[in-house]
Amino acid sequence: MDDPRTRRAGYVPCATVPRGAVVALGCLGLLGVVLAFWRLGLPEVWYDEYVYRTAALAYRSGDFAPNFEHPPLGKLILAAWPGLDAGYAATRVLMGFVALAIAGALWWVAAHFVGWLWGSVAGLAWLLLPHRFESRARLDHLVFLDPFMVLFLVLGYGAAWHWFQTRSLRWAAAAGALVGAAAMAKLSALFVLPALLVFFVGPGRARVVLKDVAAFAAGALGTMLLFLAPMGGPGALLRMVGYQREHNADGHPVLVAGQAFDAAPWWATFRYAWDGLGAWATVVLVAALVLAVRFVRPLRLVALLLASLASFWVLFAQSRVALPHYYYDWVWLPTLALGLVLPALAEGATRWARTALVLLVAGAVVATGANAVGVLGERESGLVLVAHHVPPGRVLVAGLPPSSWPDAHLDEVISTLDAPYVQAVVVGNHPLSPVPEPLRLLVDEPPPGVRVEEVDGYRIATWQGTLALEGDRYRIVG
Repeated sequence: MDDPRTRRAGYVPCATVPRGAVVALGCLGLLGVVLAFWRLGLPEVWYDEYVYRTAALAYRSGDFAPNFEHPPLGKLILAAWPGLDAGYAATRVLMGFVALAIAGALWWVAAHFVGWLWGSVAGLAWLLLPHRFESRARLDHLVFLDPFMVLFLVLGYGAAWHWFQTRSLRWAAAAGALVGAAAMAKLSALFVLPALLVFFVGPGRARVVLKDVAAFAAGALGTMLLFLAPMGGPGALLRMVGYQREHNADGHPVLVAGQAFDAAPWWATFRYAWDGLGAWATVVLVAALVLAVRFVRPLRLVALLLASLASFWVLFAQSRVALPHYYYDWVWLPTLALGLVLPALAEGATRWARTALVLLVAGAVVATGANAVGVLGERESGLVLVAHHVPPGRVLVAGLPPSSWPDAHLDEVISTLDAPYVQAVVVGNHPLSPVPEPLRLLVDEPPPGVRVEEVDGYRIATWQGTLALEGDRYRIVG
């Protein structure tokens, strides 16, 4: 029987896949798996990790009050993870599996258009291209809610396309349920709903809109109500939206491109994406989006990707709140475009199409190599490394934001020397966290009996006896 899929550009039936291609894909897949699980215990604990893991532990005992400002699904999955009690490294193993699941979901979506061989490009690109976060070599080595949202959103888009192709109400309900699940991991998933309207544009669509939208809405609302129930039902959603509105109105200080801002500038998410992806991957993904308009078909699929990107970009550009990991919410869209445009370029008959293919592949290879070197070469750094140079006991930390303090691999982190039995002072140089003058003098001009050493950009002051403030300087008094 003639399968219409085999007539699509780039579609390669499994029976015709060369053995060498299978071996190459297997090697790249193995590298992707290694990178997803490589040395998960190295980075220090970031503040959101502390909050989400604490909330998940509370969920186990039936307490859904912690972290009420975010939906519960991601934390429920964390609560069900057997390694949650074993610490952050064991909890991050779950995030490695989520990264693999996102890659598999992208593969599934792309394979519908270009076959399983070419479809693997999207999944492998997700695993192999850089996704850095500040000094960490891989963002999804940390416990964030964003990967859960992305997983359900990719699956939801795949189901939505099947719904569009088959007009099956079951696929419509499944798409709604998956998008609803994404929103129950993180509310920003709701901003893709306008993009899904591209499915209703065109002749003959008005007759089926009502029943399809009803099935989609039933799936989405049913899923959201199911997961909101432990938090108090629909009222919990209103509290979340209210909190996020107030949070956005107030904004918060951010550091973007080395500059401190009282609130996030509109371009923060784009600069964070540039920093997290690196120049090579950014150029490759932007080029993939541009080339997709010319080469990828159907155009409705390209419109869906671009409309979804625009929705996320508008959300983050108008927000006064920005964090360096938010780009993870939308970077899967150009990654999918890359997986679709490469086979289309390979089928292109013009010289410039083949040239574009070579340049895209070369750029992706360079970005992949840089990412692999960064992840595999990652070593202890920051407060993890500092902890080896600090005596056991209470440690005063200054010059870095409080988000760096929770479970910083130090015995007990405090913020004032007024507390008794302080054993050491650790001073950073974060622009958003100025160091009090007495502490700056303590490490710049240490008094007799105070030893200062520098470790990975931090200065550590230790002493024997008791440190007391005399005027504007600390002295050892006993």
